[in-house]
Amino acid sequence: MFPVPVLAAALAIVGGYAPVDPHDVLPMADFAVRHLPRGHARLRRIERAETQVVAGMNVRMRLRLRDGACWQATVWQKLDGTMELTARQPCAGRTVR
Repeated sequence: MFPVPVLAAALAIVGGYAPVDPHDVLPMADFAVRHLPRGHARLRRIERAETQVVAGMNVRMRLRLRDGACWQATVWQKLDGTMELTARQPCAGRTVR
């Protein structure tokens, strides 16, 4: 059975990103934060999230950390449930601490 974000994303146009409730992608956000460069704080909140149906699901997120840093990250959740951080970058115009 697919998790809720996959089902919601399936209703969107295949190949495009669709907004999703940030609470639905919390495990992916936690995974992304664990794979940021060393020295960053824990997750404070997910500012926005979008999903894309692929061979599994891409989750593109804007993450705010407890130290005030902001990161944009994309996590690929594969069909077998494993995850891979495929993109990460500091938010534009923000200082990364």
